[in-house]
Amino acid sequence: MKNRGLSLGQATAIRIGRKRKLPEADLDITPMIDVTFLLLIFFMVTSTMSSQKDLDVPKARHGTNVEEGAAIMILVHSPRSLAGEPTIELQGKSASLEEVGEYVKAEVGRGKREVIVKAGREVPHAFVQQVFRAANVVEGLSFSLGVQDKTGS
Repeated sequence: MKNRGLSLGQATAIRIGRKRKLPEADLDITPMIDVTFLLLIFFMVTSTMSSQKDLDVPKARHGTNVEEGAAIMILVHSPRSLAGEPTIELQGKSASLEEVGEYVKAEVGRGKREVIVKAGREVPHAFVQQVFRAANVVEGLSFSLGVQDKTGS
């Protein structure tokens, strides 16, 4: 063979310049997705759903009378505007949802075991539920719902 006259440095450069193409590594994530779904199904089947306490709310037409003097009264006034929040009144004073629980505990200490929530017609049902949850701080209470009519009586 004939020497082409390449020096050692040039021959090395030529060999390094050629890159060997390696096959690309493919990662199959199908088994990982299968395991994820199996875990999801397992936790859905084995978990238990905690149910909320049902409130004893009488129907409007056939409700039972509760003596207001012997009950804890919580008034929920309708919002003043469409975007406004309803207001809570406890013993003639404006209050927040956090204060409802403290008020109920204090009244239970005085021997009252019934809670009456009076709400205006325009009060959203979700807000009334929040008031009931805030008032449900002591076990054994009886809850009633009174809805004011349009004349305010």
